Amino acid sequence: MKNKIFGIFVFIFCGLFFGGTVHAVSQVANPIIIDNALQGEDYEKVLMIVHPENERTKLKLVAEGEIADWVTFYSPNDKNTPIKDIALPEQSDANVIARFSIPKDADKKDYSGSVSISTIPLESDADNTKVFLSLKVPRSVNIKVGGEAIKNCNCHIIPSQGFKAIKNRPIKFDVFCTNTGNVRIAPTIKLKIEQSEASVAFAYPENKELMRPYSSAEWSFEWQPITAQDKFRVLAQIMIGEDVIQEEGFGFEMTDGADFGQASLHAIFNNNSNLFMYAGIIVLVVVMVTTFIFFNRRRKTKNLI
Repeated sequence: MKNKIFGIFVFIFCGLFFGGTVHAVSQVANPIIIDNALQGEDYEKVLMIVHPENERTKLKLVAEGEIADWVTFYSPNDKNTPIKDIALPEQSDANVIARFSIPKDADKKDYSGSVSISTIPLESDADNTKVFLSLKVPRSVNIKVGGEAIKNCNCHIIPSQGFKAIKNRPIKFDVFCTNTGNVRIAPTIKLKIEQSEASVAFAYPENKELMRPYSSAEWSFEWQPITAQDKFRVLAQIMIGEDVIQEEGFGFEMTDGADFGQASLHAIFNNNSNLFMYAGIIVLVVVMVTTFIFFNRRRKTKNLI
């Protein structure tokens, strides 16, 4: 009991007289679970880190347990250069990619471990007048090695300029895709106008690496529709190899471009709630201008008297 009291006294004394430095951080704590992991394959998970304090901090990235040698960490902006730590400014957050590389000779069984972030001293904390208090935040990991190859994804295709197409101009589409299977994939997008037999396929960009399991990717492509219809519907298929994984449909209205720029303004005033809001703003501006003119004239009249 005396030793505990003495330890607490020393801790308080150091904090008061030498200055304690604690960099509080947290990460999303739900367990990382990878089922049906295949030997020789890579799997990526995102570590979401939050730093709420009004000071800079530096974090060490560590993997422990049975999976310790399987994990490498990367910045989302550079998935080719491994990192071991990350620096955060005050009141910030960051994402880190944890890549789990399953050895080709791994036994087919369950493996457990954790990935952790822990605070490490900054250069400004390294002087002799401070006591640095390190904080470690772990996240548990469970990987089940075995099973069959699963090819699947969840993709969203969005027309960049809305649902109005300009005659003789291509339509640009943005693709947001997540690999929900357990092998690497390169999805293909196939488009065609409804009730038309002709279709066009857009392959996964050659300059992008294949999508690892659980990873996400974004890319864009342009397509020139050939149709005489003023209104037409486009059918999109997301494919992996010969298999159709998803299907989506879009309705487009053809315009000549002269009134294309007016479309957004027309849409605003077609919406009743927006119409009332803009009408209120106009009335308020008129009242303010009228009030200013009234008081300005009154002041001038008093000066003349």
